[in-house]
Amino acid sequence: MTRITVLVNGGPSSAAGLRARALVGALGPPFQVRCVDRWVPRPLAAGRFLFQLWRQAPEICYLMDLGMAGVVAAAGYRGLRPVRLVVDTGDAVADLAEFLGRPWPVRRLARWAERTAFRLADLVIVRGDVHRRVPASRGRAQDGVQRLLEGTQSDPVQAVVVVDDLALLGRTQR
Repeated sequence: MTRITVLVNGGPSSAAGLRARALVGALGPPFQVRCVDRWVPRPLAAGRFLFQLWRQAPEICYLMDLGMAGVVAAAGYRGLRPVRLVVDTGDAVADLAEFLGRPWPVRRLARWAERTAFRLADLVIVRGDVHRRVPASRGRAQDGVQRLLEGTQSDPVQAVVVVDDLALLGRTQR
């Protein structure tokens, strides 16, 4: 049984939460999947995520959306234990932070989170052709980047693609 912990950058009813629940619904044996939502304030979320990763000891950490807390927790956990990392990007957070006129420290942190997540990821999942270019622009080779259709819900065909990729990751050691 392959253990997967999904770190969700948002609550159960957020776009990330809905995508995570659709993925969990599509996964059955040989996967044991647990979702961890970011329901605590952002400064505390990285610690909660890291605690849950340590407690659940997954073989695969699935990062649903690139939030700072999830990236910090996944990178920290990966430094402590061997784990495969899947990044499901959601939005291009660095570009979004710049577009919204966030202060420069926030923009730099968002860019760091993207680069770090793409560098550490064994598999990157993007939604749509526009987002497929983002990992490459942040230094990520296109191998290991899986493009899915736009939208918050995963349809069964897309879920099968992700399941196949997760099964492959689950069979290989880090």
